[in-house]
Order: sequence, then structure tokens, then C-alpha cells
Amino acid sequence: MARRSVETTKKKRKWVLPVVIVGSVIALLFIACLIILGIMAKKELGFSKGRYLAGRDGVSMVVTDDAPDGITDPEERERYMSPVVMSNRTERELFKNLETGDKILFVHGGIKESYPAGTGVYAVFKLKKGSRGDIPQKLLNDLTAMGWLESAVDMNADFPDWGLNLSVKDVTPTGLTLVCTKNGGNPTGELICGTDYRLLVFEDGMWKHVPTVVEEYCWDDIGYPITEGKVREFELSWEWLYGKLPTGTYRLAKDFMDWREAGDYDEATYWVEFKISE
Repeated sequence: MARRSVETTKKKRKWVLPVVIVGSVIALLFIACLIILGIMAKKELGFSKGRYLAGRDGVSMVVTDDAPDGITDPEERERYMSPVVMSNRTERELFKNLETGDKILFVHGGIKESYPAGTGVYAVFKLKKGSRGDIPQKLLNDLTAMGWLESAVDMNADFPDWGLNLSVKDVTPTGLTLVCTKNGGNPTGELICGTDYRLLVFEDGMWKHVPTVVEEYCWDDIGYPITEGKVREFELSWEWLYGKLPTGTYRLAKDFMDWREAGDYDEATYWVEFKISE
């Protein structure tokens, strides 16, 4: 009987040590969470999620996605995605093991309202491995044009050779005429563009989006074919959207599609520069 009692005691001791260790770890994690939450409350920090994006000259960025859960259409979700420049507020290397496209959770301070936005970061947690394809191409194109991402000297050299050429004429502070021609190239379908476009201005050594004078706006859902050997002109008047622009150097960005059939097309952004003089 004594032997059985000893054996039983030994078996119970085998479980006591792991339980104590697990309990201690949970307690430490709980305390750490309380400390972090206390620091966050004191410094007014917050959590956000997004896709990591490596910029030029060692700049780290994140593309946040604030789309409601019910929105699943990729093009619709793009409207809620925005780039943010992250500044390391610690002495640790927060971004060392991250690659473009990785899904991350990050602890940050206030967000500066600009494009791209900016914020100080205190901690980063990698949630899921990703790739450059997880970030909308249109957003990458805009950041490349603004100088935040590496690119070729000729902006249009980064895109397919569809034989497109853009030029402008009749430039005024409130509009211009965009001239589109197609000669050669290797598109696989019909080239089409819509009515939308974007303006950027060169300021402080970099390209920046021209701010709009209205918060909500939409474009006519019309597709215009760009035909081989023919000229397509668009008379653009932007006073309703951008107001009267001051003197400076600008870029007009316009999206084109190599359309084969519904749901089967390639999209690229082409740019043309122009100046507004007194």
C-alpha cells in the first residue's frame, strides 16, 4: 500500500510544474498587456492593420484598408485604402523582417492628414505573408509618380507597350485638351479609357496630389476607344474639381484598359506633364 501511495505522489508532481509554468506565463502576458494598454492610453496610441510597403531610400510605409466588412469587391475596397508613411519611434528595428505586401498590425500615434499620411509607430506584428500583388496597382502607380517608390526615369516605361502617346494643348489654369494617339504597340484587345483622371503637382522636390475643392464626386461611366492611327481628344475642365490652379509643373494621370471581354482586361496608368505659366 505504501508503494502505491508513493507512485501516486510522483505522478501528481509531474503535472504540478507544467501547470505552474503555464500559469506564470499567462500572468506575465496579462501584466504585459495591462502595461501596454496603460502606455497606449497615456500616449493616446491605437491599433491599425494594413499591408507593408517598402519605399525608396529606406522609407517604410503601410497601406491601410478601412473598408467595411460587407464590401468584398476589390475595386470598391480600393476606395478605402490609403498609404501611410511609418516613422520608427523606438530604438528597435521594427521593419527589418517585413516585405512588401505582408499584412501587419501596428501600434501608432496620431496620423498626419496628408497624402501619403504619416504616423509614428511603436510596435509592429506580422500577421500574414503577402506580395506586391496584394496592393492595388493604381495606388502603386500614384506613389511611384510622386517619388515614394523606385521607378524608371520615364514613368510610362514601367507599363505595357500599347503604342499610346499622350500630349496636351491649350493649357489654362482651369483646363486643357488631352490628345491621345495609338501607333503600333502590342495590346491584346481594344484600348479603352474613361472620363476620370488625376492631377499631381511638383512641390518641395516631390510629386503631390492636387487637393480637390469638393469632398464627394463621381465620373460618368463611359468608355472611349483609342483606335489605331486616329487621334482622340478630350477637353478637360477641372475648375469644378480642383479650382483654378496656380503656376507650376503638373502631371495628368489617366487609366487605360486593354479590353478583351467582361472581366478579362489589363489596366495601366499613363502620365503626361504640363506647365501652367502666368
